[in-house]
Amino acid sequence: MNEVLKGIVKFYDQKKGYGFLIENDTKKEYFFHVTGLNDKENLPQAKDLVVFTLTTNDKGLKATEIEIIN
Repeated sequence: MNEVLKGIVKFYDQKKGYGFLIENDTKKEYFFHVTGLNDKENLPQAKDLVVFTLTTNDKGLKATEIEIIN
């Protein structure tokens, strides 16, 4: 089971479909892609509060299962 983390959206480029989140506790930054959003109708904006999990791929860690909570 993946740990659910909380964070904030630092940046999201709607045209390119990607952005970055900052995890609350560690202040680490994680990449995310639009495919990692649970609700593709409600796109994130800077400073939105989110919950997410981390997935490892060939480029490292990325945020997935992202849900906006504010």
